[in-house]
Amino acid sequence: MLVQINPNIRHTEKSSDKHPLSYIALGIDDLLFDFPDHSGQDSEDTALSQNGCQITRLHSNQADILPLLKMILAEAHRHEPASEQICQYLLNAFLLKIGRVTNSQFSAGSVPDISGEYAQIKDYIDHHYSEEVTLDDLAALSHLNKYYLSHIFSKSYGVAPINYLLDRRILNSKELLKNTDYSITHIAHMTGFSSANYFSQSFKKHTGITAAAYRKNF
Repeated sequence: MLVQINPNIRHTEKSSDKHPLSYIALGIDDLLFDFPDHSGQDSEDTALSQNGCQITRLHSNQADILPLLKMILAEAHRHEPASEQICQYLLNAFLLKIGRVTNSQFSAGSVPDISGEYAQIKDYIDHHYSEEVTLDDLAALSHLNKYYLSHIFSKSYGVAPINYLLDRRILNSKELLKNTDYSITHIAHMTGFSSANYFSQSFKKHTGITAAAYRKNF
């Protein structure tokens, strides 16, 4: 099955223990699909198209489309000479193929600015960094696929949302180390770290010195 979703369309995926979901997500910047009108059609192959997304049963066409997608992902992870150009050629073939199968057209369009949505995620992290926060939580909050959310957040702020969360925790732990007498264990829990050991490892990796050494400098 092929699911096409235009940019900035709120969506999520749900799986079940009985029928676990297996999928490959591919995000393409500034790509807009123009889906055909399937109203009045009655066929097991008829796509469901509404609200900026389309679902198509691929059947035998999957044997042509899935290998292209896997080749794109494999090439993208190689980071070898000409990998980017090869990915682009494969991507063009992939888009043309799904356009033929789904009778949809695509164009590089102007995607509406929804930076406010990502500012909301950033604001949520700023106010809830001391709590347990996962990428799945942020995806549910934004009603976006977690991989797409991570990609766009990184593009907007230069850092992935979970890395921003870690940066925020380290920043606040520095303030507590400088301005309070709280123990390192207490500061670790106050800033959202699951343990003092994990906090110490993260702090040293982030700053180059231990939390205790940082405190002594002040």
